[in-house]
Amino acid sequence: AEERTFLARPTDSRPPDNLSTPIHQDILLETLDTSVLFAAPFAERVNGEFLTVQADAMGGLYLPAPPSSRIRYSVTSQVPRLAQDERTALTLTYPDSIRSHYLQVPVGSHQVAELAQHVTQQATTPFGRMQAIQQHLLENYRYSLEGDTATLSHPLEEFLFTRKTGYCEHYATAMVVMLRTVGIPARLVTGFLATEWNEYGGYFTVRQRDAHAWVEVYFPYSGWIIMDPTPTIDTLVATNRWESIRRLGESIRLQWDRLFVHYSAKDQLAVVHGVREGSDALRERVSRWGSLISAPIDQFSSRLTLMARTYQPGMLTLVTGVIVVGLALLLLILRDRIGLWATTHLPTSHPQLAIVQLYTRMVRTVERHGVIKPPSATASEFARLVEREWKAAGPMVADVTTLYQQGRYSRTPLTAGELSRAAEQVGRLQSLMHIAH
Repeated sequence: AEERTFLARPTDSRPPDNLSTPIHQDILLETLDTSVLFAAPFAERVNGEFLTVQADAMGGLYLPAPPSSRIRYSVTSQVPRLAQDERTALTLTYPDSIRSHYLQVPVGSHQVAELAQHVTQQATTPFGRMQAIQQHLLENYRYSLEGDTATLSHPLEEFLFTRKTGYCEHYATAMVVMLRTVGIPARLVTGFLATEWNEYGGYFTVRQRDAHAWVEVYFPYSGWIIMDPTPTIDTLVATNRWESIRRLGESIRLQWDRLFVHYSAKDQLAVVHGVREGSDALRERVSRWGSLISAPIDQFSSRLTLMARTYQPGMLTLVTGVIVVGLALLLLILRDRIGLWATTHLPTSHPQLAIVQLYTRMVRTVERHGVIKPPSATASEFARLVEREWKAAGPMVADVTTLYQQGRYSRTPLTAGELSRAAEQVGRLQSLMHIAH
C-alpha cells in the first residue's frame, strides 16, 4: 500500500499553537485486538500505509478494522500546556457543548460531592480546586492491583470511603467525578504509559502491562490538559548485565526486522534510486543501514571494554558472557518464528494477550445474548450491566473481568491456573448462552 498523510484535528481537542509542544513519533505496533492507532495526545498528522484513518471528537485515531499484522506509522502530536491566565482565573466560562457532556455525574453521588466540596474549600480558582483534588487522591489512597469493585453497586464510594485502595482506573474515575461535582469539566482517558527506555535503540518499549488510565481537564482557552492522580509506582528497573543484553537484543532485532524481514516498498525504492545515483550514493545508503545494526553493538561493546578494564579478574566470565550474547542474539532474530509456533501451539505462552482474547470472546458471547457493551463503558461498568440484564451470567462475567483487569494492569503476568480459570468461565458462559437459546 502507498504511504499517505492524514490530518486529525478534532475541534474540541486541538490546543492553541502558542500553548503546545510538537512531538514526532515513529511507532511499530504489534497486532492487538483493537483498531486504535496509539499516539501521544493530541495527534494532528498521521503518516502510514493506510487506506483511511478515522478520528473521534476526543482525538482518538482508528483504523476501519484491527490490523492482521504489525504496522508502522508516524504521528505528529501537539502536547498542550496550560495558559498562565487560566491558572489564576477566579472563574471560567465553558461552552454549552462541553458543559452538557463533561459535567454529568452518576445518580446518587451526594457523598462524593460532599467530599469534593470539603477537599476544595480552601481553593479560590478552578485550577486550585483541580490541584487540591489531585493531591487528596495522591496522599490519602494506596495503589494496589489486588481486589476489584466490579460486582459492587457503588464502586466509586467503596474506593473513596471504605477500601481507599485501588489502581489507576479507580483514581482517575474518582478525580473525574469529583471535578465535575465542583463544576469543572473532566473526562477519563485510557491508553498506555511509556516508561521502559531502550538506551541502545533510543526508543520506548510499551507492553500490555503498561495499560493506564488518567484524566483530562478542560480549560476554555488551553483546551484539554492532562492530569494523573495515580501515585507513582516505584518499579525496580533491572540494571544487571543480563537485562542490558536483553535490551541490546531487542534493539538489534528491531533493526533487523526493519531492514530485512519487513523490507518495505519505500526501502526498495531507496535502493533503486541509489543505483541510479551511482555506486557512491548506494554505498552511502548501505553504510547508513549498516550503522543502524552496528550502533547498538558498538555501544554495548564499549560497555564490555569498560567492564573488562575495571574487573580484570573476571575476564573468563566476560568472555563467556560475550559467547552467550551471540547465541542470545541468534535466538532473538529467530524469535518471530518461534513466537508464531508458540502462539499456535501454546495458548498460555503470551498470558496478557491470552486474557485479552478471552475477555473479547466473553464480550461477544454476552452480546449474542442481547446485552451490548456500550463503546464508552469500562470493563467494570459492563460487568455491572450484565449483572442487571443477565443475572445468571453475572458471576462468570465478574470473574473474567477481574482476571482481565489484573492481566492488563498488573506488572506480573497471569498464571497458567488463572488463565485456565478464565477459559473455563468463558466456556461456561457459552454453554449458558446455548441453553438460554
